[in-house]
Amino acid sequence: MSQRKRTNVTVSIKPEVRDYFADKFSSAHAGIRELLELYPDMRDLAEQYVGQLFLEDELIVLRNAEKHTSPGENSTSQRVHVALVADECERANHSDGFVNDLMTKVDELSPFHRMVLRQRLVESLHD
Repeated sequence: MSQRKRTNVTVSIKPEVRDYFADKFSSAHAGIRELLELYPDMRDLAEQYVGQLFLEDELIVLRNAEKHTSPGENSTSQRVHVALVADECERANHSDGFVNDLMTKVDELSPFHRMVLRQRLVESLHD
């Protein structure tokens, strides 16, 4: 097995992020390096989890609701998002219980899992 040469990367981060990593690791640099090196595995695991958590009908509703948000918009309010999902559930003749269960699943996701879900939905719009 050949070892790949390491690549130097320069990133600009907020002071609060630097302080967080400096507090949790031997240095901010060590923490950020570990995060970057682990990211591919973390993302793959999150993708698997999201894929197993949601039923196909649920993903279709979420994808259809995503169509109504502006590209690159990360700040859709929760109220607007719930309304969009409820509208899509109504179009698909799903019950109120379906809407509530779906929104509970979304609400219980970690921010990282929510980001992965949204990326998956946006990517599926372009397939």
